[in-house]
Amino acid sequence: MNEAASPPDPAAPNGPTTAGLCHGRSDSHSRIDLCSLISIQVNDLPMTNNVYGFLYSKTGLRDAAKVLRDYLGLSEKQAYIYKSQFDGNETLKIRMEAYEFETQSLKEGDKWLFNGAVAGDIDSIKALLKEICDPLNAKGYKANFEIYDENFEFISEYP
Repeated sequence: MNEAASPPDPAAPNGPTTAGLCHGRSDSHSRIDLCSLISIQVNDLPMTNNVYGFLYSKTGLRDAAKVLRDYLGLSEKQAYIYKSQFDGNETLKIRMEAYEFETQSLKEGDKWLFNGAVAGDIDSIKALLKEICDPLNAKGYKANFEIYDENFEFISEYP
């Protein structure tokens, strides 16, 4: 296993599933419809995380959340920052029908764990990770992920 992922914990739940809307992004070059890439039911979302990674940001999570909302066409209810009332830590949360992601702060101020559950086969998971990583990496952030199967065996990584 390389540095891109924290070891999966089979006992750690992914958290409650919140259904969202599928989204698409359109620009002058392409139209991407992630609903067609990930054709699933809400209950097809894995019960535990299957994608583990890191997000690096010198400017914090709020700007990274805005990049994802703008690029993926997500609302502020679908990609948002949660601020802990206990310690003030901020967490980026993305909640959609076919996937959920959440960051967890690390001691290094510019690095977060960025883990989630993604429904679908390996090709659709990689397609989604491309849609998340590419705009972040293009804007000066860095995001990378490792993908695991239901037995917590390493399958692949992106990028």
